Amino acid sequence: AGGPAPAARWPLDETAGLVAADSAGSYDGSLVGFAADNSQWVPGRVGGGLEFDGEDDFVGVQGYPGICGKNPRAVLAWIKTRGTPTIRLPVAAWGQDQPGAYWLVEVDEDQRLRLSCGSGFISANEQQVGDGNWHHIAVILDPVDGDHPLISDVLLYVDGQRRTIYRMEEARIDTGCIENLRIGAAHGPGESTFAGVVDEVSIFGATVTPTAVREAYLK
Repeated sequence: AGGPAPAARWPLDETAGLVAADSAGSYDGSLVGFAADNSQWVPGRVGGGLEFDGEDDFVGVQGYPGICGKNPRAVLAWIKTRGTPTIRLPVAAWGQDQPGAYWLVEVDEDQRLRLSCGSGFISANEQQVGDGNWHHIAVILDPVDGDHPLISDVLLYVDGQRRTIYRMEEARIDTGCIENLRIGAAHGPGESTFAGVVDEVSIFGATVTPTAVREAYLK
Protein backbone atom coordinates (compact mmCIF):
# COMPACT_ATOMS: atom_id res chain seq x y z
CA ALA A 1 0.00 0.00 0.00
CA GLY A 2 1.11 3.56 -0.61
CA GLY A 3 1.45 6.30 1.94
CA PRO A 4 3.91 6.86 4.76
CA ALA A 5 5.30 4.08 6.89
CA PRO A 6 4.49 4.32 10.60
CA ALA A 7 7.13 5.77 12.91
CA ALA A 8 6.05 3.19 15.47
CA ARG A 9 3.48 0.42 15.54
CA TRP A 10 2.42 -1.83 18.38
CA PRO A 11 0.38 -4.82 17.09
CA LEU A 12 -0.13 -5.99 20.71
CA ASP A 13 -0.09 -9.60 19.54
CA GLU A 14 2.04 -10.91 22.40
CA THR A 15 0.66 -13.73 24.51
CA ALA A 16 3.01 -13.44 27.49
CA GLY A 17 5.32 -11.03 29.23
CA LEU A 18 5.38 -7.31 29.98
CA VAL A 19 6.76 -5.94 26.71
CA ALA A 20 4.76 -4.65 23.73
CA ALA A 21 7.01 -4.87 20.68
CA ASP A 22 7.24 -2.09 18.11
CA SER A 23 6.98 -3.82 14.73
CA ALA A 24 7.89 -0.67 12.75
CA GLY A 25 10.83 0.74 14.68
CA SER A 26 12.75 0.29 17.91
CA TYR A 27 10.32 1.72 20.46
CA ASP A 28 9.17 -1.28 22.45
CA GLY A 29 6.67 -0.46 25.17
CA SER A 30 6.77 -1.60 28.81
CA LEU A 31 3.58 -2.76 30.49
CA VAL A 32 3.07 -0.87 33.77
CA GLY A 33 0.57 -1.93 36.43
CA PHE A 34 -0.44 -5.16 34.70
CA ALA A 35 -0.62 -8.54 36.40
CA ALA A 36 2.29 -10.91 35.85
CA ASP A 37 -0.06 -13.77 34.93
CA ASN A 38 -0.40 -12.83 31.22
CA SER A 39 -4.20 -12.49 31.59
CA GLN A 40 -4.01 -9.06 29.92
CA TRP A 41 -3.16 -10.64 26.55
CA VAL A 42 -6.59 -11.32 25.06
CA PRO A 43 -8.13 -11.76 21.61
CA GLY A 44 -7.97 -8.46 19.73
CA ARG A 45 -9.54 -7.08 16.60
CA VAL A 46 -6.56 -8.24 14.51
CA GLY A 47 -4.81 -11.16 16.19
CA GLY A 48 -4.26 -10.51 19.88
CA GLY A 49 -4.97 -7.40 21.91
CA LEU A 50 -4.14 -5.87 25.29
CA GLU A 51 -6.76 -5.50 28.01
CA PHE A 52 -6.48 -2.52 30.40
CA ASP A 53 -8.17 -2.72 33.80
CA GLY A 54 -9.10 0.97 34.11
CA GLU A 55 -7.25 1.29 37.41
CA ASP A 56 -3.51 1.61 36.86
CA ASP A 57 -2.57 -0.17 33.62
CA PHE A 58 -0.71 1.55 30.81
CA VAL A 59 2.07 0.98 28.30
CA GLY A 60 5.04 3.35 28.66
CA VAL A 61 7.43 3.78 25.73
CA GLN A 62 10.80 4.81 27.16
CA GLY A 63 12.81 7.18 25.00
CA TYR A 64 10.01 7.91 22.54
CA PRO A 65 8.37 11.35 22.87
CA GLY A 66 5.99 10.81 19.97
CA ILE A 67 5.63 13.35 17.15
CA CYS A 68 6.59 16.74 18.56
CA GLY A 69 6.31 20.40 17.68
CA LYS A 70 4.10 21.47 14.78
CA ASN A 71 4.72 18.36 12.70
CA PRO A 72 1.90 16.62 10.83
CA ARG A 73 0.99 13.29 12.38
CA ALA A 74 -1.56 10.50 12.66
CA VAL A 75 -2.61 8.04 15.35
CA LEU A 76 -4.54 4.92 14.35
CA ALA A 77 -5.84 2.20 16.66
CA TRP A 78 -8.59 -0.28 17.39
CA ILE A 79 -10.35 0.18 20.73
CA LYS A 80 -13.12 -1.59 22.63
CA THR A 81 -14.26 0.07 25.85
CA ARG A 82 -15.49 -1.85 28.85
CA GLY A 83 -19.19 -1.09 28.77
CA THR A 84 -20.28 2.53 28.27
CA PRO A 85 -17.84 4.73 30.19
CA THR A 86 -18.85 8.08 31.69
CA ILE A 87 -15.29 9.21 32.39
CA ARG A 88 -12.56 10.15 29.92
CA LEU A 89 -10.46 7.21 28.75
CA PRO A 90 -7.02 8.00 27.33
CA VAL A 91 -5.87 5.95 24.33
CA ALA A 92 -2.50 7.57 23.53
CA ALA A 93 -0.72 10.60 24.98
CA TRP A 94 2.55 12.49 24.78
CA GLY A 95 3.97 16.02 24.94
CA GLN A 96 3.77 18.10 28.10
CA ASP A 97 0.85 19.22 30.23
CA GLN A 98 0.84 22.83 29.02
CA PRO A 99 -1.63 24.77 26.83
CA GLY A 100 -1.23 23.62 23.24
CA ALA A 101 1.74 21.40 24.12
CA TYR A 102 -0.11 18.18 24.92
CA TRP A 103 -1.36 15.51 22.52
CA LEU A 104 -4.05 13.29 24.01
CA VAL A 105 -6.23 10.94 21.99
CA GLU A 106 -9.13 9.86 24.18
CA VAL A 107 -12.71 8.71 24.52
CA ASP A 108 -14.51 11.59 26.24
CA GLU A 109 -17.25 11.48 28.88
CA ASP A 110 -19.86 11.53 26.07
CA GLN A 111 -18.27 8.35 24.64
CA ARG A 112 -16.97 10.31 21.65
CA LEU A 113 -13.52 10.31 20.06
CA ARG A 114 -11.64 13.42 21.18
CA LEU A 115 -8.23 15.02 20.70
CA SER A 116 -7.15 17.36 23.49
CA CYS A 117 -4.03 19.53 23.38
CA GLY A 118 -3.81 20.86 26.93
CA SER A 119 -6.09 23.81 26.20
CA GLY A 120 -8.34 23.29 23.19
CA PHE A 121 -9.96 20.08 22.00
CA ILE A 122 -12.01 18.63 19.16
CA SER A 123 -14.53 15.77 19.38
CA ALA A 124 -16.30 13.71 16.75
CA ASN A 125 -19.99 13.58 15.98
CA GLU A 126 -22.18 10.77 14.62
CA GLN A 127 -20.41 7.74 16.03
CA GLN A 128 -19.83 7.08 19.70
CA VAL A 129 -16.75 4.94 20.25
CA GLY A 130 -17.41 4.19 23.92
CA ASP A 131 -20.16 1.62 23.48
CA GLY A 132 -18.36 -1.62 24.31
CA ASN A 133 -17.89 -2.62 20.66
CA TRP A 134 -14.76 -2.60 18.51
CA HIS A 135 -14.12 0.70 16.71
CA HIS A 136 -11.27 1.82 14.51
CA ILE A 137 -10.10 5.36 15.29
CA ALA A 138 -7.80 7.71 13.43
CA VAL A 139 -6.71 11.18 14.58
CA ILE A 140 -4.77 13.15 11.98
CA LEU A 141 -3.12 16.58 12.18
CA ASP A 142 -3.08 18.00 8.65
CA PRO A 143 -2.22 21.70 9.05
CA VAL A 144 -3.50 24.24 6.55
CA ASP A 145 -0.53 26.42 7.54
CA GLY A 146 2.43 24.28 8.56
CA ASP A 147 3.85 27.07 10.74
CA HIS A 148 0.62 27.46 12.72
CA PRO A 149 -1.18 24.14 13.20
CA LEU A 150 -4.53 24.45 14.96
CA ILE A 151 -7.04 22.19 16.66
CA SER A 152 -9.35 22.89 13.70
CA ASP A 153 -6.75 21.20 11.45
CA VAL A 154 -7.35 17.86 13.23
CA LEU A 155 -9.32 15.24 11.29
CA LEU A 156 -11.22 12.55 13.19
CA TYR A 157 -12.13 9.19 11.68
CA VAL A 158 -14.23 6.42 13.19
CA ASP A 159 -14.63 3.05 11.48
CA GLY A 160 -12.96 4.25 8.30
CA GLN A 161 -15.10 7.35 7.83
CA ARG A 162 -14.23 10.97 8.51
CA ARG A 163 -16.62 12.38 11.10
CA THR A 164 -18.09 15.83 11.50
CA ILE A 165 -17.36 17.85 14.63
CA TYR A 166 -19.45 17.60 17.76
CA ARG A 167 -17.62 20.20 19.85
CA MET A 168 -14.43 22.18 19.37
CA GLU A 169 -12.39 24.71 21.28
CA GLU A 170 -9.75 26.28 19.05
CA ALA A 171 -6.10 26.31 20.12
CA ARG A 172 -2.65 26.37 18.57
CA ILE A 173 -0.78 23.08 18.56
CA ASP A 174 2.92 22.95 19.39
CA THR A 175 3.47 19.60 21.06
CA GLY A 176 6.18 19.29 23.67
CA CYS A 177 8.97 16.71 23.50
CA ILE A 178 9.02 16.07 27.24
CA GLU A 179 6.96 13.03 28.19
CA ASN A 180 7.40 9.50 26.91
CA LEU A 181 4.49 8.24 24.85
CA ARG A 182 1.87 6.31 26.79
CA ILE A 183 -0.82 3.97 25.55
CA GLY A 184 -3.85 3.73 27.83
CA ALA A 185 -2.95 6.61 30.16
CA ALA A 186 -2.47 10.35 30.24
CA HIS A 187 0.29 12.08 32.21
CA GLY A 188 -0.15 13.67 35.59
CA PRO A 189 -1.70 12.61 38.89
CA GLY A 190 -5.33 11.65 39.17
CA GLU A 191 -5.81 10.94 35.48
CA SER A 192 -8.05 8.07 34.47
CA THR A 193 -6.67 5.12 32.53
CA PHE A 194 -8.20 3.13 29.69
CA ALA A 195 -10.69 0.38 30.57
CA GLY A 196 -11.11 -2.18 27.82
CA VAL A 197 -9.04 -3.64 24.99
CA VAL A 198 -6.68 -1.79 22.64
CA ASP A 199 -5.16 -3.23 19.47
CA GLU A 200 -2.99 -2.22 16.51
CA VAL A 201 -1.72 1.18 17.65
CA SER A 202 0.20 3.05 14.93
CA ILE A 203 1.89 6.47 15.07
CA PHE A 204 2.82 8.31 11.86
CA GLY A 205 5.01 11.38 11.50
CA ALA A 206 2.95 12.48 8.51
CA THR A 207 -0.66 12.79 7.48
CA VAL A 208 -2.44 9.65 6.33
CA THR A 209 -4.89 9.66 3.43
CA PRO A 210 -8.58 8.75 3.77
CA THR A 211 -7.86 5.72 1.61
CA ALA A 212 -5.12 4.53 3.98
CA VAL A 213 -7.44 4.99 6.97
CA ARG A 214 -10.15 3.00 5.24
CA GLU A 215 -7.67 0.23 4.35
CA ALA A 216 -6.57 0.02 7.98
CA TYR A 217 -10.22 -0.30 9.01
CA LEU A 218 -11.05 -2.96 6.44
CA LYS A 219 -7.98 -5.16 6.83
